[in-house]
Amino acid sequence: MAKILKNDTEGFASLIDLLADRGSNKNNSVICLETTGSYSEKICYYLLAKGYSVWSEAPHKISKTFQKQTKNDKVSACQISEYCYRYFDKFKCFEYHDELVEQIRALLVVREQLIKQSTAFNSILHVFKRKYHQTEAANTILINKIEENKESIKMIDKQIVDIINDSDKYGPTASSLKKIPGIGMLFIANIIVITNGFTKEFNYKKLASYIGICPHEFSSGTSVYRKPKSTGYGPARLRKLLYLASMSVRTHNRNFHNYFERKVAEGKNKHLILNNIANKLLRIVCVIIKNGTDYSDNYMSVHPKFLK
Repeated sequence: MAKILKNDTEGFASLIDLLADRGSNKNNSVICLETTGSYSEKICYYLLAKGYSVWSEAPHKISKTFQKQTKNDKVSACQISEYCYRYFDKFKCFEYHDELVEQIRALLVVREQLIKQSTAFNSILHVFKRKYHQTEAANTILINKIEENKESIKMIDKQIVDIINDSDKYGPTASSLKKIPGIGMLFIANIIVITNGFTKEFNYKKLASYIGICPHEFSSGTSVYRKPKSTGYGPARLRKLLYLASMSVRTHNRNFHNYFERKVAEGKNKHLILNNIANKLLRIVCVIIKNGTDYSDNYMSVHPKFLK
């Protein structure tokens, strides 16, 4: 018989008691659940604090494993349990998120929503100003909203910069990354968030694939072939910032400008070249974070055989 527990500390304590009554404890059990954002976050932290191994998996991965069309709590619970058993070799323990990382994440989410609102308000205002009959009250409200959002975005940007610069953990690395052409604090803040504060392994290829700027092969035998291209999936905000950075260095950085012009002369697609520049920038970011070095505009890669 299913038992309903509250999604709070009292309910979590009841869950621990329920598990104990059934012979489950932190030494012989793994708790697997679907990731549901803020709804599942608290119980994950609670169980980790109690010493349990917690696996929080993306819902689409679990649902795609099974063919059942029925969807209810009982069926979902059985599917999650079976998924955990079948794919236990892929077990990944839920990780604590640094408090500063969560603060930056929240500020970035609010910033993105304010930008979307401002874009919508500007579109409406543009239409209203073209109408024959003008409504000054509506226009004024829209203008004020746009200005309010601009001020809020400025305040968020300053808060993000202060959090990063005041942190002994992130400040020095951020200072090194800012020396890379085209890389600003907004990009650095997004990198901090998706890597959980520079704690995840920095594999450039995996990160490029995750962001959606890594070309993937599509071929089979001799009859099926498409040109390799990036998926365009992943965090759109970070992908957009990388594209803007590549546009900036193409114009203002001598090395990247020369690279762009050389590839255009070879007949390469301009969008492809910009994507290559974005990959180069991301590779530099990963190297600097991993090695703790500073960017050098005159750095040249030398093959090891020439160093002998």
